[in-house]
Amino acid sequence: MPGNVRPDSRWRRAIADRDIPSALIARARRNGGIMRVRVPLPGRCWLITDSDLIDRVLRTGAGQFDKGGPIYRIIRDATGDEGLFAVNDPQTWRTLREHTNPAFAAADLAPLAHESVRRLDDRIGSWHPDRAVEVFTEFELLNVELLAQHLFGQAVDCATLVRLAQPIFDSQRKRWFRIGGAGYRRAIAAMDAEVYAIIDRRRALADCDGDLLGHLLQVRPELPVRRIRDQVMSHLMAGFDSTACAQAWACVRLADNPIELAELRTEVEQTLGSRAPAAADLARLPLLTTFFEDVVAQRPAFPLIFRNVAADTELAGRPLRRGDQLFIALGPTRLPFGTGKRKCLGEPMALLTGALSIAVLVQRFSRWQRMRPGNQQVRYATTAPPRHSEIRFTP
Repeated sequence: MPGNVRPDSRWRRAIADRDIPSALIARARRNGGIMRVRVPLPGRCWLITDSDLIDRVLRTGAGQFDKGGPIYRIIRDATGDEGLFAVNDPQTWRTLREHTNPAFAAADLAPLAHESVRRLDDRIGSWHPDRAVEVFTEFELLNVELLAQHLFGQAVDCATLVRLAQPIFDSQRKRWFRIGGAGYRRAIAAMDAEVYAIIDRRRALADCDGDLLGHLLQVRPELPVRRIRDQVMSHLMAGFDSTACAQAWACVRLADNPIELAELRTEVEQTLGSRAPAAADLARLPLLTTFFEDVVAQRPAFPLIFRNVAADTELAGRPLRRGDQLFIALGPTRLPFGTGKRKCLGEPMALLTGALSIAVLVQRFSRWQRMRPGNQQVRYATTAPPRHSEIRFTP
């Protein structure tokens, strides 16, 4: 929703859409930006929406809040103890970040941008002109292909990755309610077998094509295979469908707002003509890049991130005890990738490939018809894509 919508309007809309997380976020904003919520986890749980409080938790006072506690124990069951996303020890995190930074350098993202446009063009070619496209599903599959290339640097069975990863996402939040433990463990074990097989195949190739796995295998002294597995799994889980969420919400917004679509289409046509967009073009497409960044800020793929209270402290006059859990809402603060030292490493990749995909669709199609116009319902799992993103595209 637009940033100038009043909190009480957000509350009413969220209730109408049966969107309980958004309703709670709106309520917390009306109550000073911090509110206790009831979740069946050890310790007390707090929902935080105020930007100053979030800045303290994630940046200025980060030493008092860490990635310990029950939520991150559940996440680490999947990503491992040494995955960059969930590792708690600061020194280990710094070492892991040094290992992964080369794979996310700008120079290594340019070929990925070209590949994202090419693959999307191929997918568009298979769309039936008289049928609606479920854009979240399309982008999820597209981004798994791109992510696999960026992480593994070799041909992998993306359908298998999707099949193995989805049960992990579906089971993860159930673990908050202490159900689904056996299914969660089985899903992780199945994914482990596939990831270790990929590592073995990649190790047999001597070169490094800029992929994360290639960089990790070249670190000296050689990294333990478990650490490599944890790094790959951490990035796979973080990027599995997060960019697809933003792309789907962007399509939903443009389909509901034909004037905005026409403005973007004019900019793309005047800048590119009929030529396919490239990474270097985004600097000359300010309307489009600003639009996509706004969608990402309003609809973060991960609407909540978490922190554990590491020592007794207070926030906004509320006493917090060691072991309390903080649920941090990124949407109201327009910090979709977080802030501070542990800000999401994948931000440049997500903004680059996401904006280019929207440029491709805007260029190719002049009319976008939603099957459920105006519907803003969210399908919550680990991420938060639109529940209904069926759109019929017409050239």
